[in-house]
Amino acid sequence: MTDGELTLGAVLARLEEREREIAAQAETMREQIAQLTARLDELGRAAEEVRITRKTLLGLPDPPPPAPPAPKLPDHPAYQQIMAVFTAADAPLRARQVCEAMDLEIAPNNINNTRLKLKRLTERGILVETEQGDCSFGAGALPGGLLTELMGAVRVGNQVIRQNLQSAEPPYCSPAPWDWPDLTTCRP
Repeated sequence: MTDGELTLGAVLARLEEREREIAAQAETMREQIAQLTARLDELGRAAEEVRITRKTLLGLPDPPPPAPPAPKLPDHPAYQQIMAVFTAADAPLRARQVCEAMDLEIAPNNINNTRLKLKRLTERGILVETEQGDCSFGAGALPGGLLTELMGAVRVGNQVIRQNLQSAEPPYCSPAPWDWPDLTTCRP
C-alpha cells in the first residue's frame, strides 16, 4: 500500500472523528435551541401579560373629568356685600332689590353697577340667572367656609354682620362704608 491509500483503520478513525464533530455540533445546536425556546417562552408570557393588561385597562370605566376649580369671589367689598344679601334672601333677586338691601340710593348708575357685578358673579358660576335679571345662588356655588366667612365679616346696609367689631385685634376693620373690610386680612 502506498501513502495515498488509506487503510481501513485510518478510514474508521476519520469517520469516528467526524462523528464526534457532528455530535458536538448537534449538542451545541440543542443548547441553542433550549436557550431560544426559553427565550420564546419568556416572550410569550410577556405578550400574554400585555394582552391581559390591555384587556383590564379597556375594561376600566373612563375616569371622570377633573372637577372645575371652585369659583373665586372677587376681592372688592361690594361683591362680599352682594353675597351677604343673597345669603339672607330666600328668593332670586334683581339688581334693584340688591341695591335696596344694601341701602344704596336707587339711581340708574347704582342699579347698572350692581347689575354688572351680578353678571360677573353669574359668569364665575357663583350665582345663576334663573330668569332674565333674576339671580340666585348656583348649585354648589360657594366653596366650603366662604358662606360662614361672609356671614361673619360683611357689612350690609346699616347692619354690620360681625361680632365685636371694635374689639378685633389688628389688623382691625373700620365700620366706615368707604373702608369695608377685606376678608383676607380681617377676621371676626
